[in-house]
Amino acid sequence: EKLNKIFISFAVARTRHSRKQIEKIIPEGSLNLDTRSEKVFNLSIPKFRIKDLETSDYDFFNTESELDIGLKKMQELLEDLMEIARLWKAVELLAREIDVTRRRVNALEHILIPNLKETIKYIAGRLEEMERSYQVQLMRVKEIIGED
Repeated sequence: EKLNKIFISFAVARTRHSRKQIEKIIPEGSLNLDTRSEKVFNLSIPKFRIKDLETSDYDFFNTESELDIGLKKMQELLEDLMEIARLWKAVELLAREIDVTRRRVNALEHILIPNLKETIKYIAGRLEEMERSYQVQLMRVKEIIGED
């Protein structure tokens, strides 16, 4: 809705000025961002904040009030765009991490766990075989002792 109002403001200004005139009227500016990161699920999510928004002055008397309103609303919209960019990057990083985790889970389910089950089965079989062998040896020893 904010963007719609901005477009309307610029459309009204375009009725009175040509595109080149509007480009000359609109001041150039610079933007300084403060970037930090916050940890979410052990991921560094960037956080943006506008430190300085510098715009050069322009002639208010030769412009439409709609253009002034549109420029002001555009500056306000910039904060929202920064938040959208932060959320977009957070979603992108979380999606990538979820994909990596999903691959790890699949590797565990389909490779590691079946291999461990197979190893456990092999070890259990060997232990049973060794137990039977020891029992046979014990019975022979008893038999030999009993003969004497």
